[in-house]
Amino acid sequence: MADTAPMPQIYMTPSNAKVTLATKIAAGGEGEIWQTTQPDIVAKLFHKPSDLKHEKLRAMIQRPPKDPLLSQKYVSIAWPQDVLLTTTGEFVGYIMPRVSGALTLTNVYNPKLRQKMAAGFNWYYLHTTARNIALIMAAIHNRGYVVGDIKTENILVNEKALVSFTDTDSYQVKTNRDVYPCEVGSEGFTPPELIDKNLTQATRTEAQDRFGLGVLIYMLIFGHHPFTGQWREDQEPLPKDQAIARCIWPYGPGGMVQLSPLSLSLDAVSGEIKEAFLKTFNAGHDAPDQRVSAKEWVDILSKAIQQLQLCAVNNNHYYHGQHSKCLWCGRAAKFGKDIFPKMDGNNRLEIVSAFSQAVKTNDKRQMVMLWDTHAFLQKEPRLQPLAPDIETNRRNLADLDTLKQMCLEGALDVDILAFCAAHPALETLANLPNEKVGDQTLHAYFQQLMRKQKLLGNLKRYVQRVDEKGAGRRIDQESKIVELAEQYLKAARNKRRALPERLLKRYDKAQERVAAYQELMDQAAAQDDMDFLKLWRRVMKVLKGFDIPPALVNRADLTEDYYSTYQSFRDLLRVKHVEDGALIDLWEANQSFQASHFVDLKKAGQPSIRERVATAYERLRMLKNLEKMALSGNAKAFLDLWGETPFQDEVPFEKWQKHANVLLLKNEGWYRFKRALLEDQHDLFCDLWDESFTPFAVAEGFVDRILSGFKKELTILSAFEGEGQPHVAGHRDYWRILAPWPALNWGNGKGVLADYIVICSAPHQYPASSDADPAPLKQRILRRVRDAAAIDTLMPRMSQKAYFSIWPAIRVCGEIIAVGTPLMLRSGENENRIVYEVSHKKGSKQGPHGALQVKMMCKQDIPLPPMDVIALSHRIPIYGDPEGMRYGGLNATTLQTGQTLFTIPLEAPLDTVDFVRLYPQDPALLDSFTLICDSGQDKVC
Repeated sequence: MADTAPMPQIYMTPSNAKVTLATKIAAGGEGEIWQTTQPDIVAKLFHKPSDLKHEKLRAMIQRPPKDPLLSQKYVSIAWPQDVLLTTTGEFVGYIMPRVSGALTLTNVYNPKLRQKMAAGFNWYYLHTTARNIALIMAAIHNRGYVVGDIKTENILVNEKALVSFTDTDSYQVKTNRDVYPCEVGSEGFTPPELIDKNLTQATRTEAQDRFGLGVLIYMLIFGHHPFTGQWREDQEPLPKDQAIARCIWPYGPGGMVQLSPLSLSLDAVSGEIKEAFLKTFNAGHDAPDQRVSAKEWVDILSKAIQQLQLCAVNNNHYYHGQHSKCLWCGRAAKFGKDIFPKMDGNNRLEIVSAFSQAVKTNDKRQMVMLWDTHAFLQKEPRLQPLAPDIETNRRNLADLDTLKQMCLEGALDVDILAFCAAHPALETLANLPNEKVGDQTLHAYFQQLMRKQKLLGNLKRYVQRVDEKGAGRRIDQESKIVELAEQYLKAARNKRRALPERLLKRYDKAQERVAAYQELMDQAAAQDDMDFLKLWRRVMKVLKGFDIPPALVNRADLTEDYYSTYQSFRDLLRVKHVEDGALIDLWEANQSFQASHFVDLKKAGQPSIRERVATAYERLRMLKNLEKMALSGNAKAFLDLWGETPFQDEVPFEKWQKHANVLLLKNEGWYRFKRALLEDQHDLFCDLWDESFTPFAVAEGFVDRILSGFKKELTILSAFEGEGQPHVAGHRDYWRILAPWPALNWGNGKGVLADYIVICSAPHQYPASSDADPAPLKQRILRRVRDAAAIDTLMPRMSQKAYFSIWPAIRVCGEIIAVGTPLMLRSGENENRIVYEVSHKKGSKQGPHGALQVKMMCKQDIPLPPMDVIALSHRIPIYGDPEGMRYGGLNATTLQTGQTLFTIPLEAPLDTVDFVRLYPQDPALLDSFTLICDSGQDKVC
C-alpha cells in the first residue's frame, strides 16, 4: 500500500496556489519525495526545514538555469519551481518537475548492471549520454552555479540517452550578498584540492566541478572509475580519494597502478578525448584551471560522436573512426565475452520508459500488460504505490472485455445496456481512446447504440410520408431516403440485415434511382449524341415519371430527332449510286443536324455521313472546275486538274475521262505549231507561237529547240520611233535613260510595240548581246505598260562613261529574248562638274533647327539652278526617292571658279538623319552638270 501524506495533505505556494500530495515516491536522510495530484510535479518535504534552506531555494527559483533539452520536451534539470508552505505560512519544502522513465547513471555505466537494466545502451548511447551531461553541466555553470556533490545517483538517463540532474537543492548558490555552499561530496568525484577539507566552509569553483565531470565521462566511456586499476605488487591499494589526492591512476606519474587486463586503453578513443582526460587528471591535479570545461567537453564529444563507426557485423557495436576495424568484436573474440551483444528486443530501460509513458497517458491496459509481463516493475520501489490501482484496473478491464465480446457477437442493445448498468466503472473505461469494438472505439459504439433507434424511426416516418402521398416524383426525395438509410446502416456497422426487409427493398430502389439520375447528370454533358440517347433510354426505365431538368428533356427530344435524321441518311446511302445532289439537299435541309455527333458515326468501317457529304461536295466542285478548265481552252490546266481528280473512274466523270484522253490530240493550235517547228518553217512557227503553248513545250521537251529557233532564225526589224530624243543623263548614283519605245516589224509585215525591252550597259564598249558578260555588265528588263510610248528608267552608275545597248524583246516559253538591232546610247563627260561637302551646324544663331553648311568646288563658272536638300536616316537618297524628305533649299546662283560656301537654314531638325544629298528641282537639268557629294560616307559631318 502507498504511504499517505502527513497532515495537512494540502500545502500552498507563496502565490496561494494549492499543492496536494498523492503518494510517497522515495525517502532519504534529508527528506521525502512525494507525487502530487499533478502528474508532472513532485514535491520534496524536508525532515528539518530551515530558514537557510528557504532563502537558498528562493534564490534558486529566481534565477533558474536554461534547460538545454527543453526543445526536446524533456526535463534535464529538476530545478525547484516554487517553495511549499503550510496553511499557516511555515516553510516545509519545494516542488519540482517530475522525471520519469529513467535509470540512475550507475545502471548505465556499469557493464554488468547495464546488461541487466539497459542492454541496448551501446557505446554510441554512452558517448551521447556523456555529451548531454556536459551540456547540462555547462548550462548550470553558465548561470553561476556549482554542482558540488557530483555522483551517479543524482543523474538519471532514459532510453534515448536524455539526461536529468536531480537533487539540485544541494548545489552551491552564490548571490550578491551570500554564498550557500554545497556541504557534501562523494567519494571518487571530489577534486584533489578539496579532499579532507571541511566542505561546509569551502566556496567551490566551476573548475572543481570539472574534475567530477571528467570522472563521469570516463566511467561512461570505459565502464569503470579512472582512479582504479591493477596496483603494483609492492604497493598497498589506496581508496579512490587518496589515489586522487596523489594523482595515482594508470596514466599518471609514478606508474604505481596499471590498467586491468580487461580495461580499455585511452587509445581506444579519439585523440581529443584522450588529451582531455590527460589535461583534466594530470595537468589539472595542481592547476584546476587546466581541467577541460563542460563547454569544451560538449564540443569534443559532439565531434567524437560524428566519427563513431557502426560495426558491419554487430548492430550494437560502435568504435572510433581512427581504428580500421571494430575493437569490440576483437575484444569479444579475445576474452569470450561481448559487453555490447547484438540486440533483438527491448531493454529494461525502454520497458521502464514505456510503463512511465502509459502512466502519464493513463493507458490502463498498457500499464497492466507491462506490470504483469515484467516482474521487475513490481519490485521497483518508486512504482510500488501504483500496485492497488493496477489491480483495480485489471478487474475493470476484464469486465470491459466481456462487454466488448457481447458487442462483437451482436448482443441485443437492451442486454448491452443492462450489463453496463451493473458495472458502473465501465462508464469511465468505455471512454478510453484505445478501447474498440472491431475498428470502432467503445465510446463511439455506445453513442451509436443510442442513435440507431432514432435514425431508424426517422427513416420509417419519411418513407411512409413519401409513399403515402404518392410523391416519389422528385429525385431529392429518393436521395433523402438513401441518406437516412445510410445514416442508419453506418450506425449499424453497415449491416444491411439491420434494416427491415421492406425498408431494405425501398432503400435499394431509391439507390437505383439516385444512381441513374446521377449518371445522367454526370455524363450527359460529356456524352456524344448516340451515347446520350442510349443512356437516356436506359435510365428512363428507372426514372419514368420523375422530374428531369428541362434542358435534358429538350436534348433528349432533339437527339431523338437527330437519330431519325440519321436513319434517313443511312436509308439514302443504301441506294446504289446515290446522287450527290440528293445527299447534299438532305444535308443542307438539316442544318442543326450537322452539329450532332451522328454525322461522325461509322459502322462496319464505312465512311461517316460527314465524310460522305464532304466527298459529294468535292465531286461537284471537281466537276465544276473541270468544266471551267475545259471551257477556258487551257489544256495544260485541265490536264493538271484532271491528274488531281480522285474520282476518274466514277460515272459522273466519264465525260471528262474521254475529254482528257483526246485533249492533246485535238489541240489543233499546238500541233500546227509543233509541225511547223519540226519542219523548220520558221516564218510559220513564229507566226503561230502562243505563249499558252509553253506547258506543252515543257511537257514534250521542245523548250530549248523553240528558244534556239527564235534566237537564231527569227528576223525582226525593230525601230525606235516616236517623239523624244534618246539621251543619257549622268549622276553620281545612276544613269537616267530616255528613249522612244521600240516597235517590232515581223517579216509578214505586222508591226507592234515590243512587250519588253532589255537594257545592257558596260563601262568601255557597247554590249554586243543581251547575254554577253563583259565585266562589269549591268542589265535591266522592262515590261511595257499600257499606252507607254517611251523608255524612262534608271541604271546604276558604273563610271564616268557608260555604253548602253537597248533591244526590243519578246517572251518565249517563259524566257525574255532580245531580238533585232539595238539602239546604242553613250554617256558623255560633262565638263560642268561640281564637288560639294556638307556639314551640320547647330545653335540658336543658325535658326530653330540649325543649318547646313555646303562647300561647293568647280573648275569653271557654272550656273547653278534651284536645289533641294533631300535626306534619309538609313541610306543615301536618290532623285525622286519616295522615302526622301526635303529639309531645305538653295536658290539659283552662279558658282565661281574655285570654292563657294553656302549656309542653308534647315526647315526641320536633322537629329535622326544620317545621309544628305543635293538635287536640282527641275529634272530636265539633271544632265546639265555632274553633282558629286564628297563627305566621306555621305553622312552629315
